[in-house]
Amino acid sequence: MDLRELLERQAKAQAEKPAVIFRGQPISFRQLREVSFSAAAGLSSLGLSKGDKAAIFLPNTPEYIYSLLGVFILRGTAVPLDFMLTEEELVNFINHSEAKVLIAQEKKDIRLAQIKTRCPGLREIVCIGADNPDGFTPWQQFLDSGKGAPQANADDKD
Repeated sequence: MDLRELLERQAKAQAEKPAVIFRGQPISFRQLREVSFSAAAGLSSLGLSKGDKAAIFLPNTPEYIYSLLGVFILRGTAVPLDFMLTEEELVNFINHSEAKVLIAQEKKDIRLAQIKTRCPGLREIVCIGADNPDGFTPWQQFLDSGKGAPQANADDKD
């Protein structure tokens, strides 16, 4: 059984049961499935496909879970980046991993525009945070771009 099937099964069998509890707020299996599939479709709309790498630079939040599951649903490779890394370390890891997409939260002393400039293989940055001065794809727009899309690579079985 693959992750897509597991999420589908759990969302049907236990739709409103908490899959994750974050800061006292439950996230149901149905919500986990919906947002993770939207993340997968959003990644697909950015050109990510099977085997491609997406870097994730987020603290421990539900968006991290959705992003990670979205990459796995697409059968991509997730590149988890420690939220304590410096900008220089981020640039090195992103370039070395050849990540095509970065999902990141804004953080003091981390300039996402500089990272984009210094990582030539990076196609897009999805930005989580209230401010988005550099015009990267906002998280909600990223999720909305995947709504109504066919299930990400649902017929791609290995």
